Amino acid sequence: MKTVNIGLLGGGNIGCGVWTLLQDMRQDIQKRCHVDLRITKILVRDINEPRPCALPPELLTTNPHDVTRADNIQIVAEFLGGIQPAAMYMQDAMAHKKAVVTANKAALATEGASLRAAASANHVGLHYEASVCAAIPVIGAFKHSLQANRVTRIMGIINGTTNYILSEMAQHNKDYQQVLAEAQRLGLAEPDPSSDVQGRDAAYKLSILASLAFGGQVAVQHIYTEGITGVTPEDILCGKDRGYALKLLAIAKMGEHGVEARVHPALIPNNHPLAGVNGAFNAVHLTGHACGDMTFMGKGAGPMPTAGAVISDIINAAEALAHLYIEEESQEQALSMAEDWQSAYFIRILAEDEAGVAAVFAREGVSLASVEQSGEGTGGRVPLICTTRPASERAVRAALENLPPSACSVQSVIRVES
Repeated sequence: MKTVNIGLLGGGNIGCGVWTLLQDMRQDIQKRCHVDLRITKILVRDINEPRPCALPPELLTTNPHDVTRADNIQIVAEFLGGIQPAAMYMQDAMAHKKAVVTANKAALATEGASLRAAASANHVGLHYEASVCAAIPVIGAFKHSLQANRVTRIMGIINGTTNYILSEMAQHNKDYQQVLAEAQRLGLAEPDPSSDVQGRDAAYKLSILASLAFGGQVAVQHIYTEGITGVTPEDILCGKDRGYALKLLAIAKMGEHGVEARVHPALIPNNHPLAGVNGAFNAVHLTGHACGDMTFMGKGAGPMPTAGAVISDIINAAEALAHLYIEEESQEQALSMAEDWQSAYFIRILAEDEAGVAAVFAREGVSLASVEQSGEGTGGRVPLICTTRPASERAVRAALENLPPSACSVQSVIRVES
């Protein structure tokens, strides 16, 4: 039986999850995979700080080189979070001929090219199943199971915090700030939730997924990103009354004008596979020319689900330590990114003149499928709900900018996907 020594970069929630799960599953892994996995060193910030689990003191170090450059370590698993120094430590480990396993979506989305180059130059593995959707094996599906497919569309709920907030708002008619505070008390939202609620976390993950799916680089800076901080109970209720659920979606499509990649709140029909994904769960729905539509769903965050994906990658790395690192060369090539896209829109407006609103949209080539008055007006204005037919993003923005502020005000704009 082969023995493989592992060094961990990080001894927090995920590090403790990996330690705990590996102790529990060690004998099962030995029987199933004929490999003995041993954690021999763990990098921490402070050896004496409290931790979620009892890590053996003799394994702890504050010197990253004790992990990245140790002769007796073959695999380094990183879960420090953030871009630096995590990316630098991973590159150092690969320079010293160690395979790297990471759960770090920010480092992969921003430093992915240099990390892949380091892996290729040093003939070692770079594995990152846990970086997107934790326990859901969507990275492996793109790398292995879907190789005979041309994937044309990805649509995902890939941030558990925002999905929990929107689910609670929909089910209990609570406002955003109230649910956010509850999520923070439950540990489902960080004290600083900005990366989640502003959509950045989902954008990092979409960059990774879209790059794999489309065989080229979808840079995170080219992903249109809009969070959920402006979503109101009124938006959710109006959508619900019309047969829609409101979700923060990560969307990537390959079209004739290039790749469109965006993260934003969107309404989807109740019969869509993603509409019933609630709470902190994640799901990815994709379309391939051979496989058709398929949906992956499960726990997308948390120490143990993430630890399971990390250990799966460690096993894969252990079984392939002698193999060359192979990654699609085309992934280093930046894909052409579409600067405009088509979708329907759900727009709430306070306006004096319904006909005037319709005329502005018509001048920009935006066709309205319906205009409904919703509730009583105030100050001479009535609340209107306008639903457009599929229209250009640029055209819709132009129409909204041309609505006369003296006669109307836009309350919310939400895209509609199907």
